[in-house]
Amino acid sequence: MRLNIKSFFIPLGLLPLHLSAQGPVTGFFPEGGETVLALTLADERFDRYNFGDEPREAVQRSGSVSFFMEHGLRDHTSLIVTAPYIWVDADDRGFQDVSVWLKYRNGYRESGAAKWTTATAVGLSFPIADYPTMSSNPIGQKATYFQGRLVVQYQAPFGVFFHLQSGIDFQIIPTVRQAIPVLFRAGAGSRIVFAEAWLEYYNTLSNGIDQTLAAGEGSDWLRTGGTLYFTITPAFGLYANGAFMLGGQNVGLSRRFGVGFVLRI
Repeated sequence: MRLNIKSFFIPLGLLPLHLSAQGPVTGFFPEGGETVLALTLADERFDRYNFGDEPREAVQRSGSVSFFMEHGLRDHTSLIVTAPYIWVDADDRGFQDVSVWLKYRNGYRESGAAKWTTATAVGLSFPIADYPTMSSNPIGQKATYFQGRLVVQYQAPFGVFFHLQSGIDFQIIPTVRQAIPVLFRAGAGSRIVFAEAWLEYYNTLSNGIDQTLAAGEGSDWLRTGGTLYFTITPAFGLYANGAFMLGGQNVGLSRRFGVGFVLRI
């Protein structure tokens, strides 16, 4: 029996919070009329922050609940919405930035039992709450982004997939910036359990040097992580994930762990 791998796939939109790169775009599509819902509870912390290339001691811990929805408009087109709620302290908490995406499958080819998929997506991320941006621990910068992604994905018949994604982010508010993300993912699974690992590089063009935490001067980073998913029923599953910042500019050298569930309706 072949693995229906898309029933295990956990979108990366459930993972990142303070950073903007990892979008919720995958190479898998829900069927027309099908909806995928997910909720993630996560804890993230760091004790060093790179102000430009210079690491300094800076401690921050945050918690979050992230909502994800992907609805199949047609078999080859889907609508994606994400919304994280983040808390750092009594003053720095609230809904951060909503992300709305439209994803389209440009190409699909079967080679024997293997499958090749190409997809494009466009998205808009914008703040929905009046959270402070000049505090000592801001949850964001009230930035508005237009985002574009191109995805190439290979799915083997024995439950293994490889995924490469890149594109561009245009920040239009509060300042104009451009950034290039590159994301590689690989995973494998059975009917009961699925595991994946990923590596992400993000480069902001002509970034400055942060003078305070999350000052919004543009970030570069290299980050890795993974997800372990367990099927409970064909429509419901539980997962745990983690992410680790390997290095970069204007970023906290953070580690994050989360748990959550996925429901298909």
